[in-house]
Amino acid sequence: MWNRFQHSVGIKSCVISRLLSRHRTTGTVRDRPRSGAPRVTDRNDDQYLRTYALRHRYASATELQARLLDVRGTRVSRQTIRNRLHRFGLNAR
Repeated sequence: MWNRFQHSVGIKSCVISRLLSRHRTTGTVRDRPRSGAPRVTDRNDDQYLRTYALRHRYASATELQARLLDVRGTRVSRQTIRNRLHRFGLNAR
């Protein structure tokens, strides 16, 4: 039964088993909240950083930090800027 279902849906049986187990335990299949600090930037902040960094290839992390604060009102560290640039596949400057 699982094999037919697995092939027709395209999901491995271990994934289905894990989701069923999670649903039995929590009543939902959503991911549980993770520990750690909440993100400082939202999607719009990240998109602004990415766009600005692509248009201004030689902008430093300090300049990007200042622009994000001026335009979006979001205060972040230079390291956060570098982390976001790295995630976008851009070089941190």
